[in-house]
Amino acid sequence: MHFKHGTRTIQAMNTGLALRTGIPESAARAPLWIQRARRRPDRAGWLILALCLLPLLPLLLQTGFPGNSQLDHYAFQVENSAQSLREGRLYPRWSANAVSGFGSPLPSFTPPLPSLLPGLIQVTLTDSPEVAIKLTVLIAQVVSAISVYRYATLLWGFRAGAVSALMWSYTPMIGLAALYVSGEIPVFLAACLMPVWLLSVEIMLRPGRPRRAFVFVMLSTAGLMFTLPVALPAAAGLFVCRALNNPRPSWERAQLPEAMTAVVLGLCAAACYWLPAALEASAVSWWDSAAQRPWAAQITDLLHPFPVISPWLANPPLIESIGLGGMLVLAGVAIAAARRMAHIRTVVIFGLAGLVCALAAWSTPEVDTWNAVTALALALCAGALMPSMMPGPRQMAVVLGVIVLAGAPVLIAARWPSLPGDYSQRSEIDYQRRGLGEAVLPSRQSLPSNITPDYGAIPSLLDSYSSGSILKVALGETTGIDVGLIAHESHGDRFQIFNQSDRPLRILTGYFPGWAATINGQPIEITPDADGFIQIQLQGASGELYVGLGPTPTRMLAWILTWGGVVVTAVLALVVLRPQEQPTPLHLNDAPALSLRDIAAVLPAVALAVLTLYSGPALSATFMPFPAVTTGYLTSAPVRTENGIELVSIERGPLVPGSSEQVVLYWRIARFVEASYGVRLSRIDPVTGAPLERGPISLIGGLPSQQWPTGRLIRDTHVLEVEGEPAGDLFIEIITCESARCTDGTSVTLVDRAGNNYPSGIRVPG
Repeated sequence: MHFKHGTRTIQAMNTGLALRTGIPESAARAPLWIQRARRRPDRAGWLILALCLLPLLPLLLQTGFPGNSQLDHYAFQVENSAQSLREGRLYPRWSANAVSGFGSPLPSFTPPLPSLLPGLIQVTLTDSPEVAIKLTVLIAQVVSAISVYRYATLLWGFRAGAVSALMWSYTPMIGLAALYVSGEIPVFLAACLMPVWLLSVEIMLRPGRPRRAFVFVMLSTAGLMFTLPVALPAAAGLFVCRALNNPRPSWERAQLPEAMTAVVLGLCAAACYWLPAALEASAVSWWDSAAQRPWAAQITDLLHPFPVISPWLANPPLIESIGLGGMLVLAGVAIAAARRMAHIRTVVIFGLAGLVCALAAWSTPEVDTWNAVTALALALCAGALMPSMMPGPRQMAVVLGVIVLAGAPVLIAARWPSLPGDYSQRSEIDYQRRGLGEAVLPSRQSLPSNITPDYGAIPSLLDSYSSGSILKVALGETTGIDVGLIAHESHGDRFQIFNQSDRPLRILTGYFPGWAATINGQPIEITPDADGFIQIQLQGASGELYVGLGPTPTRMLAWILTWGGVVVTAVLALVVLRPQEQPTPLHLNDAPALSLRDIAAVLPAVALAVLTLYSGPALSATFMPFPAVTTGYLTSAPVRTENGIELVSIERGPLVPGSSEQVVLYWRIARFVEASYGVRLSRIDPVTGAPLERGPISLIGGLPSQQWPTGRLIRDTHVLEVEGEPAGDLFIEIITCESARCTDGTSVTLVDRAGNNYPSGIRVPG
């Protein structure tokens, strides 16, 4: 797998680079050492990197995480991974505190990089999962911005790289939704790894590729599999778009097998995750989250400018818009197509790819994944427009300023109360006991567990968590057996057993392939019981009992493939593949895209964006006033419960027979609320007062009441079907939930400002 490029290939590339970059062909043909000596600092690259980090300032400068995002769930995962690393386990496969302390093999079926990398940073640097996640996000943003910049620069020149990198960072789907609204760390990290993979493959296929390019392709492939496996075919789709764009590729076909080999070795390196996850999925039961898409979007929302979200909202809606920058890109595609400009094929293909992915995000549950691909496709499309329009340096500075201003609302919207987070084992159990669901499981995901779903928590186990001495033994069933705790770890427990009975001992840990037990170093039988717990046959033995999660044949085979892929990659990179010098890397960073004078033209936009960040809620409220109210009844006399929940206002759309009506309720709390509350809207006949349709019970705003920040608004959207003649009266009930999913409960009494009581709910006239 070696290709030696010829003189004609180098000369052809030199000529093309001279035409593209404006560098004289004689300089492009100069020896490589002379070319390197002529290089100057790439001021544009540093400027673009600094601007790309600006959307991260709200996350880095504020304490805690947005209450509406999933970042808290991943913080608990990071804490668990850090605990496993402290115990010497480099690859965690068990979440010991999930399912009321019974444990779950969630890490076995979850890509490890989003929790393992911050866990490593926590153990070595920060000792805080919150700070570790923020540092991970910062590193990922730096890597992705540099990769997008270099990739677009490699294809279309400096200005394309600058525009693509900024468009990538300021697209609403990345700059706002990925971190502040949804908080899906795996999607964000995968979105940052996709341009790394594209850049590595591009360099790998070009003449004179460096030997390290093979290693980068392998590592980026493994990274995508360890982060979000579906992102790898998504990146491959963008690679196909790149291939279709180039009727005369600048690649060496003889190096395509090398690139494919690197991808295969990357898949082998990630086998320690995907192989056991695929083969052992049938060994557990899956608890369905039963979470539905929590918003009602319209296709026209895609073409709206950057959405402005009130900073008073604790649960802002998910971002569906491609933003003002995306709209400008699509407008540029139309102009380029009308004028038949250069690179029109490239522009149209990437533009269509971005639009198709945006439509897929709008219409499928996997919104965040499609949004990441949309953002990258639109960013590359914006870069491809630059060679066609060929703006001058000052026009280029104006373009960069427009992109920064188009994305500036993220600095307003991403605000939340600064509350310190506690991610200890006891906090994880308390999180579940308060009805907030599994602390380590983001919403809309199923939980693997062999415990019976309706099996309740065991008080003795919860008490042991409260005392700090976690004893995972069914104490009420151990007549004739004395049990003492020696040590509790994330993947095992060690006990001292004094046995005077032949009864089996039940360990309060869910069974999963790989669990094994030894007594005084000798293996003993271990089986699952009827409820899914571990059951051990002591057979009269006493002494030191160890119950721990160990390897299985599937996991051993997976590790063989992983280490085999790493070893083969090292051998190929160091021995087989011969290094080749890149003939002409002038277009990467030999001439700065912007001078200092041009950079100064961008500073006003940057200053305005930073001012927006520090302006505080007062300026934000001026820009984004309180939601408009169309029903005066609740505005003049808001209703509340005795527990501090208040219904502030209500918005209603027009009533049209045979269609649906959107009802938006705005809630807030006056103090911390311990219970979870749901709401049910029913349409009633205005004449008889009888209910026409009774809606389902749902958590208010899809956010458990314990997570509501004091003084912030909770936006609660409901869609009601209108059948026959529209009946404008509604009946609103607030219900105390009896389960985490809020499928049943008891109505609570509502009180208005005048002191009137409504025992079962309140009627809202149409």
